[in-house]
Amino acid sequence: MIEILTKGSNVGLSIKGNTYSNAMPGFGNLSDDDIANVATYIRNSFGNRADPITKEEVSQYKLVYD
Repeated sequence: MIEILTKGSNVGLSIKGNTYSNAMPGFGNLSDDDIANVATYIRNSFGNRADPITKEEVSQYKLVYD
């Protein structure tokens, strides 16, 4: 999720048998805290229940993959 939010995506994403292929721009210009908040919101919306994403996880992702 962090990768999609920071770098965007233009490939199909298959979720529960449905494929979604709308292009999404990256939002790497947002702060790590903002990206963590958006990711946490998504992970707990649409009937989902998941642990929050922390700004430290976003920072670590950027250190490794940017």
